[in-house]
Amino acid sequence: MAEDDLEFREGAVVARTDESLSTTLDGEAVLLQSEAGMYYGMNEVATLLWERLEEPTTVGALRDALLSEFDVDAAVARQDLQAFLADVEAAGLVEIRDPDDAA
Repeated sequence: MAEDDLEFREGAVVARTDESLSTTLDGEAVLLQSEAGMYYGMNEVATLLWERLEEPTTVGALRDALLSEFDVDAAVARQDLQAFLADVEAAGLVEIRDPDDAA
């Protein structure tokens, strides 16, 4: 993905869709994407990000959460965040909006 993709603009807003139900079991999130009937299990990193998305938040805030919670350098945090956002967006679990777009 290009450096300027919407997902990675720090001010882009990420919000959960209404298409999923989730719970945390043994410290890891488990989601049901109701429209497709798909289940997803999340590791510790993805669970932290998913929990931060209880309210719409910015990509920059998600990155900062990774950096503060895990002993990881900025490049690795960015890669993990990129992979997470690509996966959950493709699954229809989140929407990513440019903050300049009217809501």
